[in-house]
Amino acid sequence: MNMNDLMYFQQVNTYGSFTLTAKMLGVTQPTISEAISRLEKSLSTKLFYRTKQGISLTPQGKLILEKTSLILNTKNEIESLSNINTQIQLNIKIGCHPVIGRYFLSKFLKQSTKKYPQINFKLQHDNSRSIQQMIQNGEIDIGVVVNPIRNPDLFISRITYDKVKIWKSTAGQSPNNQLIADFTLPQTHEILRQWKSAPAQHIHTNDFNLIGDLVQSNMAYGILPERFVQMEKLKLEDEAKGLYVKDEFCVVYRPEFLKNSYSKECVKYIIDAFN
Repeated sequence: MNMNDLMYFQQVNTYGSFTLTAKMLGVTQPTISEAISRLEKSLSTKLFYRTKQGISLTPQGKLILEKTSLILNTKNEIESLSNINTQIQLNIKIGCHPVIGRYFLSKFLKQSTKKYPQINFKLQHDNSRSIQQMIQNGEIDIGVVVNPIRNPDLFISRITYDKVKIWKSTAGQSPNNQLIADFTLPQTHEILRQWKSAPAQHIHTNDFNLIGDLVQSNMAYGILPERFVQMEKLKLEDEAKGLYVKDEFCVVYRPEFLKNSYSKECVKYIIDAFN
């Protein structure tokens, strides 16, 4: 009996399919099948029922899975301690939109680097759609994605919500008949679809700081996330109360990311940083 066979056994149960397990772990299906056969032979018991509808654990398989989880968790904890003691450098790539990064990265990195000084973090910034694609492709380990597309190959866990709104200066005067926003964002187009009295003249920029400055100076209306306005303490007010687009912030990663205790804490620290 070897650790790889036990790991494959655990993962087959997680994914419910030999084929999907092979795909997610980057090995061939025969590799998975041979590992399970080898394990069943060494334990002299059948681990899975195989039917046209799929696979399911036998009663003996359920008992062995419990012990397998304990063994693999203990192995991961021992490896984590070994890594810390020998100061092996680990790398974790985190992705998010640059504005989203300002919401959580400072607090997250303070917590993470203090507890795990052996980890090197690499930050990748892009729009949420690109970040999710890079996670799926294995180019990024974990990310915070706004309004992710549900995908069975990814773990997607909601962190919090935000509201994208129309803003104007609190100066009191009505701004010019202009709107400044990032017109590449679907949230902007959804707001314009609902906003019957939207200004005819549009100014495009993807710089949220510039949008905030121009709106605060009473040059134009602007479309910005509420969390950004609050974080920057901008002197703005909601122009159309009740008209907004709700954004869902989620932490996204591939299943194999949770292979170590520090990876699990990485997820926890990201979620905590938003609260």
